Amino acid sequence: MRLPTARAEMNVFEAILARRSVRSYTAQEIDRATIQTLLEAAVRAPTAMHQEPEAFIVIQDRPLL
Repeated sequence: MRLPTARAEMNVFEAILARRSVRSYTAQEIDRATIQTLLEAAVRAPTAMHQEPEAFIVIQDRPLL
């Protein structure tokens, strides 16, 4: 996964640790492996009071969005 930083490349966990709100999106599609890695990390993220609610929807179809 490439992110616009001073370094040429950053792995997904470094990106999560350095996270920030992003509200300017690109039209670039994310590959399936990156999406899978992000979902695996999200499932393991701590939750409030360990209630573990999870529901994720990945939409890459522009017209559907």
